[in-house]
Amino acid sequence: MAMLGGAATVLVLEDYDELRRLLIEYLEGAGYRCLAAESVEAAHKLLAERSVDAAVIDLMMPVTPGSVVAMELISKGIPVVVLTGLPRETAASWVPDGTFILEKPVDLEIVEAALRERIIPV
Repeated sequence: MAMLGGAATVLVLEDYDELRRLLIEYLEGAGYRCLAAESVEAAHKLLAERSVDAAVIDLMMPVTPGSVVAMELISKGIPVVVLTGLPRETAASWVPDGTFILEKPVDLEIVEAALRERIIPV
């Protein structure tokens, strides 16, 4: 586990700069440590150096879909919250059953609640 000083480390993979910044600001304000990635390639570099306790991942990323990282983390038992502009039913076909999926636009409180209540405590 990546928890340092009791705080969970969350990977935030989102290509839209403003949403990535808002997610990180909100989650850090809630007590999480965040690692920011704007692409799947950047996420892979971070994950090669650091471990995470959970991730918030945009499903539709340029070049490589975020589902690649989501599947890798889920296969390691790391909880993932998927964000998507797709209908939930469509997004569900990209990730394993039981993956927590939120349609955009997202409510930051719901993202944090998914991490806190359904996935990992701060």
